[in-house]
Amino acid sequence: MDVRQLGLLLIAATDLLAQPAGLPPEWEVRKQLADLVSQTARLQPLVKQIDPAAWSNAPEAYVAQQKSILSQIEDAALVVGSLSRQPERMTVALDVYFRLQTLESQVLSFSDGIRRYQNPAVADLLTSLTNETAASRERLREYVKELVAMREQERDLLEKEAQRCRSLPPRVTPVPKPKPLK
Repeated sequence: MDVRQLGLLLIAATDLLAQPAGLPPEWEVRKQLADLVSQTARLQPLVKQIDPAAWSNAPEAYVAQQKSILSQIEDAALVVGSLSRQPERMTVALDVYFRLQTLESQVLSFSDGIRRYQNPAVADLLTSLTNETAASRERLREYVKELVAMREQERDLLEKEAQRCRSLPPRVTPVPKPKPLK
């Protein structure tokens, strides 16, 4: 097998693996990401209205946590935008997923503080808004899982083909003898 045939084989294999059955099309991923951003952005106005500095006997950490949550909401929107532009980027997909997991954890912790130091109804509302994003986060988790599986298949196929090529005997092309000069 010459280099040209190997190249064509690799291109064909990559095309076959580019859209496995479990990976949704890019337009669907973009729509799901847009939904996730809008759902997450709904947290921001409520979190801004809360004033943990006014809570009596509350740890100062809640003020920093509120600022962190607001910053993470904005950062998540930027990273999700990056993933929307390049949905095949595994590192960006993982970054989005981990950021959203961290955001959820912090919001739920902040909600516990609201419940204890301010108003349980507001805490329930914030928890409810956070839980509304659960289905979108689950779809993102499934997408990341499928994307990783696809990349592993590609790597395995390329490694297998590279091993096969290494095991082939070297191909020697005869060089024609130069014609004697007259």
